Amino acid sequence: MLIPFVLFGLLLCSGTAQAADWPSWRGPSQNGVSSESDLITEWSTEGDNLIWHANFIGRSTPIVLNGRVFVIGRRGEGIGQEGIVAAFDAENGEKIWEHAYNIFHTTIPFNRVGWASLTGDPETGYIYAHGVGGLFLCFDRDGEVVWSRSLTEEFGRISGYGGRVHTPVVDEDLVMMLAIDAGAEDIIGEDGSWRLTVEASDTMAVREVLEDGGIEVSSADLTFIPQNNIELDSAADARQVMAVMDALDDHDDVQGVFANFDIGDAVLAELSE
Repeated sequence: MLIPFVLFGLLLCSGTAQAADWPSWRGPSQNGVSSESDLITEWSTEGDNLIWHANFIGRSTPIVLNGRVFVIGRRGEGIGQEGIVAAFDAENGEKIWEHAYNIFHTTIPFNRVGWASLTGDPETGYIYAHGVGGLFLCFDRDGEVVWSRSLTEEFGRISGYGGRVHTPVVDEDLVMMLAIDAGAEDIIGEDGSWRLTVEASDTMAVREVLEDGGIEVSSADLTFIPQNNIELDSAADARQVMAVMDALDDHDDVQGVFANFDIGDAVLAELSE
């Protein structure tokens, strides 16, 4: 069955590095927030605020860069099954180019091909695609392959049956795929460096992959990440909990203190008075 890819509203225009660009699945600031104003609040595939539509089978977020919409998905049946990356004109929906590739090195079902969203680099205009089989492709704006790597063959990347593969992250000249495919669960940029969250059992594997890739690891610390948090909704409770935390932190026999409480803005304001 063909699933229509639909573009709604008057958000997109051609040119370079537009404010309306959406170069990755979480947006230009990686927080899921658009800086645009006067956005539409209603739409439908029947025509309400519909500009154009195109038949394309995919399951991930399209990206928008320099007047073009880029998507990753699949097509074909039987031995003709293949992954596909395509670009559409953002104003009229005309297909500009497409690139098809074979799918191998994976047991992921075909209906889950195209799980990871594409990522665009506003500075270079390059588009990065990570396939379920570990094929990692870099395209220029016009669909020419700039380079390609087989993460499975080169780095031993594995893919589970569920199909959840990672969306690339671009940091200046670096594409952060090595750590993710080695087992890192989260990557956060902080003041010119990166903080990775890794299961304790995967720490050495991730570190070795990074160092083999020429990335220096400055430090590694063990911490506990809570599965749930408790909201402290009164200043009295917050003061008591923080007093206990301070006492434990000052104790010579305590090596580390971890907590799973949150203090809301209103309580923080009351504590600061």
